[in-house]
Amino acid sequence: METLREVQNYLNEIDCINYGGCGISAYSMYLWLKKNNLINSSFRFVLCYKGYSEDIYVNNSNVLRNNKGKAIAPNHMVIFYDGKYIDSEGTVNISKYSWIQHIEEEWFIINCLNNINTWNDLFNRSNIRKIEKDLGIKLKNIKRTRRTIDWF
Repeated sequence: METLREVQNYLNEIDCINYGGCGISAYSMYLWLKKNNLINSSFRFVLCYKGYSEDIYVNNSNVLRNNKGKAIAPNHMVIFYDGKYIDSEGTVNISKYSWIQHIEEEWFIINCLNNINTWNDLFNRSNIRKIEKDLGIKLKNIKRTRRTIDWF
């Protein structure tokens, strides 16, 4: 793929990418941009929270500030690139969200993505291997499966 738009179109074809996979999509776009030396100084990951998610926003702010704990999935994750907020579908209107976090720290995004049980499980993480192959990126730090709890 030669352009970010092509990458977005590709990601948007993956089942439920914006229903539990938006963080994987955002991180994949970042890695593709980085691999192609297209990251600029204004690039940010953007975590978007609805009004009922204040406690998640506060938790994530604390994890970011203290560099400890587990980040929780926001309502949506996009990237800020080239003056636009974008996900796999295109430009995102972030004004519908109550809280927004602009994140530069890759470790925080990995922390958040790896708190798998907080993400919508409609997105099947088995797609990660295909994304890696098709985009020529490595999502090696991202967990692929949910941990199940056995009750006995």
